[in-house]
Amino acid sequence: AVTKASNNCSVSFVNQSVTANHLVSGCDIFVENVYVSNGATLTFSPTELITINPGFTVDAGCQLIISY
Repeated sequence: AVTKASNNCSVSFVNQSVTANHLVSGCDIFVENVYVSNGATLTFSPTELITINPGFTVDAGCQLIISY
């Protein structure tokens, strides 16, 4: 799955449960209350800034990739 920024270039990725590979891209990415499980890979691709707030969990066997 893919989540892309709207016209203002910012993405809020909040209250998400990721169970399959997912890409989030935009200028500024705000992340909060995200749970990655089931062997999924979550990739963030910001062009400027990423903010990850508490409530962020990646289970063993899953991957988090941040790629500028």
